[in-house]
Parts: sequence; C-alpha cells; structure tokens
Amino acid sequence: MNRHQCKNTTIMENQGNMTTSKEINKAPIMDAEEMEMYAITDKKFRIFLLKKFRKIQDNINRKLNKTSKTINEYNEKFDKEIETNRNSRDK
Repeated sequence: MNRHQCKNTTIMENQGNMTTSKEINKAPIMDAEEMEMYAITDKKFRIFLLKKFRKIQDNINRKLNKTSKTINEYNEKFDKEIETNRNSRDK
C-alpha cells in the first residue's frame, strides 16, 4: 500500500461533503413586495443606527466638555497655589 493512498481517501471523503460553488451562489427568489419589505426594514434599521450613533456622540461630547471644565478648574487652582507659594517665598 502506498503511503499517499490513505491520505487521498481522506481528502476525497472531505470533498464529498462540500457544497459546490454553484449551490453557494444560488440566491432565493423573492417577489417585488417582499423585496420592498426588506428595503423598508433596512432603511428603518439604518435610521435606528444613526440615531444611536448620534446619541453616543452627544454623550461623548458632554463627557469631554465636563472633563475639560474639570481640568481647567484644577489648572486655575494649581496656578493660584503656585502664585501664593511664590509670594510667600519672596517675602
């Protein structure tokens, strides 16, 4: 028995279970009304996603503004402390 013979049998068994490319490319046939229903659903889904993305973007902007305010407040406090320390050191 040839050592490649067993290997080829396994390959043939695996290929027997595979679907052909013609079968994969076949799309189910739909009538016009059914296609319109899917198009409307797709449009509604896109609108839904855009609304969600806008809401997320608004939340991000709100948090960014809040963080920026906090940073500015800390910078002002820090600057005041530095100024106070300089004045007390100079005296």
